[in-house]
Amino acid sequence: MAIQMNPSGHTGSDVSTLNNNKNTISLLKSILSNKPIDGSDITTLDDATHELKRIRQLMEQYNHHHTAAPALSSSAAANKTKPSNVDNDQHGATHEPVVDDSTEYAFGQSTRQRRTAVLEKQHIKDYVKNSIPKEPHVRELILNAIKTNLLFQQSTKDELSELVDVFEPVHFNQKDMVFQQGDSGHDACYVVEQGQLSVYISHNGGPYQMMGTYHGGKLFGEWALVYGSPHLATVVCDVDCKLWRIKRSWYRGVVGQNRQKLIETLTKKFLPKVFLPRNKEKIYFKNLFNPTQMVTLAGLAKQISFQAGDFIIRESEKGDTFYMIQKGVVDLFIKAMKDVPITALDGGKYFGERSLLQDDVRQATLRAQTDVTCFLLTREDVNRVIGSLEEILEHGFPPKRLRMSTIQRDEKVKYELKVEHK
Repeated sequence: MAIQMNPSGHTGSDVSTLNNNKNTISLLKSILSNKPIDGSDITTLDDATHELKRIRQLMEQYNHHHTAAPALSSSAAANKTKPSNVDNDQHGATHEPVVDDSTEYAFGQSTRQRRTAVLEKQHIKDYVKNSIPKEPHVRELILNAIKTNLLFQQSTKDELSELVDVFEPVHFNQKDMVFQQGDSGHDACYVVEQGQLSVYISHNGGPYQMMGTYHGGKLFGEWALVYGSPHLATVVCDVDCKLWRIKRSWYRGVVGQNRQKLIETLTKKFLPKVFLPRNKEKIYFKNLFNPTQMVTLAGLAKQISFQAGDFIIRESEKGDTFYMIQKGVVDLFIKAMKDVPITALDGGKYFGERSLLQDDVRQATLRAQTDVTCFLLTREDVNRVIGSLEEILEHGFPPKRLRMSTIQRDEKVKYELKVEHK
């Protein structure tokens, strides 16, 4: 099947946009260079977080400089007919970029960021979930498709289940186009239940080439849930297909409301009880941080689950992660007592708080007695957004104009010299 660019009617801005799309494709190639498409090279949470962070940074840069997509059309070639019956209700909408809860702190947002955050919060507040009935095997199909995808890997089990609830069925005929390369108005992600679809890409404005296929159980189009940027491929049905679809507003509504619930739980029930040791004193988070900063801290927390018998941390190992038990029971062991636990920790308790200050050599082994769900905070995330807790305990929060995270420490001297000269 041949899919061609529309050769007529390009203005100067069209050419510029076309060149921008070429740059985007080159950018995509650099991200995927020597990497398997299925993401099998990502084996740890840190790997996944790093990869997702890089993609988000690149796409944010793209969104900042690009506002339009080239007008594309598909045409029949040889004995093929033009795809039809594209799901038009997904086109033409304007979407604000995503603002992560973790960035919503009063340490210097731009006007655009604050405006976007307000709109996003209003959408989350107004969102009403609409659950679509599904057969058990369909729920399992969708769940298996999304839970291993990078975009959904930070979602909790409950959140994944709620996301599955809102997927709706959509049908496409043979040769229908689900979306096309350069389309920036499409806001949905799909899971294939029945049928097969082919993926086409045009390199540098040349003819479209088939890059692969999607079939039963495959998910595609997921980045439309977080970015309004143009699609980098065209997807066409080889046969009649039944897909399950989730739209961006539904995804944001479910994830946003779940995130708000978690933040409320953390700021009211967990974080105020946490304290850090300092000169034989107990410095409680509730006294160290103001309410806005507590929300920021809660926004950095991730949720992780362990099965009964899993080791969470091991004695003598280094660590930089702090855990708060949301539910379940955790046994605490020390080598001197061998296999006899010296105590058990349940919901509301926490451990590993010293790791937020500096590299911590674990003083005990913690193992899940039952299935356990924890909130976790890493020192890297806290330092990046809030700043070094060790420095804050020692010197307090710096003036706002000098406030910087440890990720900027290499530039600290230059920065202070610049301030002094003003």
